[in-house]
Order: sequence, then structure tokens, then C-alpha cells
Amino acid sequence: MGIQDYTYRLKAQSGDTAPHDELGISGVLTGGTISSSPVDAGGGVMAWQVSGGQASVAIPAHVVGNATAGSGFTFAVRMRVSNYGNVDFTKLIGFGPDPISSATASNGVHIGRTSSGSLRASVTNQANTGTTSASTSAIVTLVARLRIDYSGNNDILDLWVGTTGRVSDLPDTSSSPFTLSAGITFDTFVVNAANSAVLQVAEVVHWPEQLNDATCADLADDLDGTIDVPVDGTALGVTLTATSLLSAGSAAGADAGTALGITLTAASLLIPGTAIVVDFGTITSDPFRNWTEVGLLAGEIIPNVLVIGFDRSVPVSLANQETNEEGRLVITDESIVTGEDYMLATFDEDGTNRGLKRYTAT
Repeated sequence: MGIQDYTYRLKAQSGDTAPHDELGISGVLTGGTISSSPVDAGGGVMAWQVSGGQASVAIPAHVVGNATAGSGFTFAVRMRVSNYGNVDFTKLIGFGPDPISSATASNGVHIGRTSSGSLRASVTNQANTGTTSASTSAIVTLVARLRIDYSGNNDILDLWVGTTGRVSDLPDTSSSPFTLSAGITFDTFVVNAANSAVLQVAEVVHWPEQLNDATCADLADDLDGTIDVPVDGTALGVTLTATSLLSAGSAAGADAGTALGITLTAASLLIPGTAIVVDFGTITSDPFRNWTEVGLLAGEIIPNVLVIGFDRSVPVSLANQETNEEGRLVITDESIVTGEDYMLATFDEDGTNRGLKRYTAT
């Protein structure tokens, strides 16, 4: 497993109408009072505002094994605490075998409130915590890792806090050792805006594994950049993405396999000759879903797809485009300029199903 193998991801984006799992595996976060659309949590970061009680959603189950070292998990949260609430040690956000029923949930791994009104990571209802101060006025990224040993009283909850100029990959703080009950099934993500707390949640990602220190530090400092970094290859010192044009060796064809030690996908184009790179811009859509069933629409044929420039030009007009395994449209074309903003319009034959959203080309 690795950094791409997360099993739940909530990411607030402009135009969303519900806080949903980007993978289409889990459902929609519900409960309490959730803003009808994402709010600006500062610096243009979009977030779902939750207040008035507890919101939760079932996620793919992960069992912390019975006497199984290494069976813990990791989660990352980008959030702003607009109001910490009025009860000390309230558990604000985290994962557990069931929703949080009180300020002292019987099981679970959470980020909660300290007595002084800052954030801490906490395990179950024990005083095994790692505390960090985090401003209520700005988005902060937190990465929590439940590290299971089971060779004794040596389970640990590690916490990384997003920072600039990090000098060590080690956790910024860790809990004292404890022994978590064996065989717990973690299957619920919870935002507990109880006791007058108001939380703004921009992003949440869950990995069913104990990621290493370096990865956790990278996630804390640049969550999206670490998760969404493209997988590149190198030929003659040139870095190539899957959408680059590679001219190298004697291989030819749209699915030519390997040339100069690079594995190329069908999205790459090989032409015999000297290695060069031609950059094409790409628009990657949000996942298409059946919202009635909260289902991911992978392999769905979208009859009409337009990429529209803000100068009213239409650099790309395509018919019958198929969504990928994540339910996303990936449109790559030499007319799309990397870094430029476009409107992506999609609609069926009679316009009954339609969508229009702004994207930045990568």
C-alpha cells in the first residue's frame, strides 16, 4: 500500500452541494447543522461549516488487530476551528467504531479541545494525548497516526502539524504509551460540533495503514501536493508525465510499453527519434455520481463535453467521452494551456443532465 491508497477523502470545493466522499465509496456526511455550500475558511480555502451537533458517515472498515503490530491507521485533516465550544476535552473530529456519544467516547481516535482552548490528539477516553496549539483564525493541517505495537503498553498516537521550514520528519508531538483494546473496528468518520463548537472542515483523508514519518510530515506541510503529485518517468534527464509526447528509441504506437526504461501509458505518444517533451494541458473533472444512490459513475459515457475559455473561445469540443475508474473526465489537448482557467460544460442529448464548473488546467 502507499500514499495513493486512501479509503476516504472529503474535499470541499466550490459548487459542491453536500460534503461527500471524493472516492464515491462512502456516502455523504450528515447530521448536526451543515452549511448548504462550502464557506471561505480564509485565504480562499473552501470548507464545510458544521455546528449544532454531530455529523458522521460510514467509511470502509479497518480493524486494529488483536495483538497485531502495525495494524493502526493514519488520517489527515485540514480544518479551522471557528469556535472551540464551552466544554473542556470535547472530541471534535476523528474516527471510531461508532459516532461520538459524549465528550468521553469509549473508543476512537480524535482531535479535540484542550482545557485552554487549543487542539490536541486523543485516544479513547484516556489521558493519552499529544497537544498542539492551533490558531482558530486560520486553516491548519493535522496528521494523526495510530501506531500499534502490542508488545506491551507501547501503542502511540503521533501528531504532525503543518508548518513552514520543517527541520525534522519526527512527529511534532506524541501521546504517552497506552494499550488500545484489541480487535476494534474503525468504520465511522465523525465531526462533533457539540457544546457550541463551530468547525470548518476543508479536507479529510483516511489511510488504513501506519504511514511512515517522512510521508506524514509531507502530508502535514502540503496535503494536496503530496497526495495528488503526478507519477512521472525520466528519459535522457527529461521528466515526462503520462500526457507528454515522447520521441525516443525505436518504439512506436499509442501503447508502446517501455522505452529507455520508462513505462508509458496509452495516454503517451511514442515516435521514433530524439527525446523531446511537448506539454499538453489537462482538465480533470470532479467525480460524476448518481446522487440518488450516492454511486460513483465510472465508465460513464458523457455525450457532450466542452472546454470553454474565459474569452468565450471553445478550444475543445468532444462527443461521447468516458469517465475513468474514479468517475472523472480527464481532457488533455494541445489547445489547453497549463495554469489557465476554463469552464468545463457537460450535458446529455437533451440537456436533462448537465453541469458547468470552473477548473484550472494542469
